Amino acid sequence: MQTREDVISGNIFRNSHPEPTEPRYGDIRMAAEIGGWAHAVGSCGMVYRFDSLSDWTRIDDGLSEDFNARAIHGSGISDLYVAGSKGEIRHFDGSSWSEVESLTKENLTCVKCVPDKTVYIGGYRGTLLQGQNGKFKLIDSGKMTDDIWDLEWFNDKLYVSTMHGIYMLEGENLLKLILEMTSLRQVIISVRLMKLCGQLEEKMLWNLMENMEKNSLTFLICYFV
Repeated sequence: MQTREDVISGNIFRNSHPEPTEPRYGDIRMAAEIGGWAHAVGSCGMVYRFDSLSDWTRIDDGLSEDFNARAIHGSGISDLYVAGSKGEIRHFDGSSWSEVESLTKENLTCVKCVPDKTVYIGGYRGTLLQGQNGKFKLIDSGKMTDDIWDLEWFNDKLYVSTMHGIYMLEGENLLKLILEMTSLRQVIISVRLMKLCGQLEEKMLWNLMENMEKNSLTFLICYFV
């Protein structure tokens, strides 16, 4: 982890508490900032909150080791949604976990909770869920059947990233904004640029991304930072 002063390394399993009844070991699949705190999730139902340097709090009591967590987000530390394999979704209210009906069996890869507490969850084969208060519905993605890998909220709109393009959710329709991308690197760059360019006008941002070339990565990131 990088702080303002230094880069600090550690082990999430050794530097966490309380100790689980039975040790859980697996891959950490994702980390996200929620309510000012870093959270990490992984296989075997692992969920951690980063409370201070080299100090992780394990908050996965009540989750099955069969739950393969892949993504986490929420409106705060007492309103967390975790999505995983086979369409499974869990909600944390600050003290306990509950199962959420997801309406899909596809693997879920990303979660985004927006300011009005609407939650979006993306997954394989164009799966996109929208919900509030633990109740979700499927958004018809039309002919878009690409796996969804990331979601981002920008200028009061949801943007969806796949291996072949970026989409914007307009009402309940996904509109494709970037026609084709030639590499995974470009897809990742495009989504991360949305996070770097929060102060840019939407039209300016997309014009820049549509004209982006592979060799312009360093210049663009230096310019925006």
